[in-house]
Amino acid sequence: MSALVRLITALSRFFGGVAMALVVLILVLVCEMAVMEYGLNIPAPWPPEIVSYLMMGVTFLGAPYVFAAGGHIAVDLFAGPQDPLSSRLRRIVATFLSFLFAGAFTAAGIALLREASMEGWRGDEAAWVALWVPYLTLPLGAGLLTLQCAAEFAALISGKDSAGERPADAGSFPD
Repeated sequence: MSALVRLITALSRFFGGVAMALVVLILVLVCEMAVMEYGLNIPAPWPPEIVSYLMMGVTFLGAPYVFAAGGHIAVDLFAGPQDPLSSRLRRIVATFLSFLFAGAFTAAGIALLREASMEGWRGDEAAWVALWVPYLTLPLGAGLLTLQCAAEFAALISGKDSAGERPADAGSFPD
């Protein structure tokens, strides 16, 4: 079980790196568009569409890493000091609810991907991208997030602090 949890966390880290590379690509495309449109006065109609699809990829492919690193936004429902048992129980419930949400999102993503590929959907802007390509990031990222939630849940149930390799303060990202 521990090897499976390490594999899921490694996949989350890998796709976190892919998301980071997509952010760099987005930056390059936006700069290129600004230079073309405002510096050279040449229209660049395709970068906004591509950047939109890449942002979707960043969001979905980066989510499992953010969850594994403990960088997700947390809201303390019960302020003040908590005993370790109630704190752990709260984390178990939150992780289970996250698992259910990510699983539903994965199922919806698979249905959307299937429909986009079967119907031959294309973007309606200048690039005419086959929409199954950017839509692939939805079930892939949400599916990996579901696995990451399951790994976290298993680690919490078994008494370990976390499935990921979080540092002592769970709010910071690992090196």
